[in-house]
Amino acid sequence: MLVTLTFAPVDGPTETVTADIPPARYAEMRDLIGTPDWTNSEAVAWIWCRTKPSKPMRERLFRLARITAIEPASQP
Repeated sequence: MLVTLTFAPVDGPTETVTADIPPARYAEMRDLIGTPDWTNSEAVAWIWCRTKPSKPMRERLFRLARITAIEPASQP
């Protein structure tokens, strides 16, 4: 499932990427974002994503507590 994932890096402005995650993971993340369990977590995950439509997908490591929003990606 393609989603837009917004995150707040420690060393820069908020960024939004297109990510490819399983639908069940999307639902789980939507339910947890913003909760104390999420914002206080030290958990990290490798997520397939791209920063621009012309860029290929690649795995990037995200600290989950830094992810602030996740929404279904609009289809072209």
